[in-house]
Amino acid sequence: MDFNTIKESAVNFAKSVGKKTSDTVEGVKVKGKISTEEKAIKATMLEIGQYVWDRFEEGEIVSEDLISLCETIRDHYHNIETFKKDLEDKKAGNVPEEEPEVTDSENEE
Repeated sequence: MDFNTIKESAVNFAKSVGKKTSDTVEGVKVKGKISTEEKAIKATMLEIGQYVWDRFEEGEIVSEDLISLCETIRDHYHNIETFKKDLEDKKAGNVPEEEPEVTDSENEE
């Protein structure tokens, strides 16, 4: 091999590595932008959910589907309070005879 062939191979290799690096950096940038947009979507969905929950709590009429979902959330809040009370009772030495009853509106049909 002569020097020019080696030089040309090295230049081609460097260009190839540079392009791959550039492609990788661009891919990371795009993935970062996608992640930022997905986080914005989730934050907005949480705001929508909070709005619906607040309307439910205020007794405003919402669709039957939303009422069902809000009732499920309310059941989960109830369960959390039950678990907290049970834990407090156990810490205080008041051990209940049986597990506390939890609400499961998803299986009540």
